[in-house]
Amino acid sequence: MKENDEKLSVCYRTVVLGQLSKNSNGDFVYESNLQNEEKLLKQGVLTKSEYELWGSDKRSSDTLFPDIKNILKNFSREDILATAGINSSDSDWNKLVKLSKFEVGSTNLYIQQVTSANNKGSEQS
Repeated sequence: MKENDEKLSVCYRTVVLGQLSKNSNGDFVYESNLQNEEKLLKQGVLTKSEYELWGSDKRSSDTLFPDIKNILKNFSREDILATAGINSSDSDWNKLVKLSKFEVGSTNLYIQQVTSANNKGSEQS
């Protein structure tokens, strides 16, 4: 699969907040799942001030979004990097793809491979 064909779900606990991908120009593209964001807002679980990508409609950037950079930072322990097969030479995108395949449980904010369930943005069980 080519790098710009891959899509990753950005999750908060068990809820998919949106999807991250790369376009043909190499830019990062993020699209929010507005229904799930509103659900978390109503539950008082996550606020707009805590998540910079809130309400993003195909937001793009040539650099990784700060919220996503924090995910890489939070999962930078040597044991996690080794288990996920992450090398120091991997690009940020490749690190995210590898982390998405690594079972992290339901920590606050993490990356997950897109599946048929979370591609629709549904809540994970």
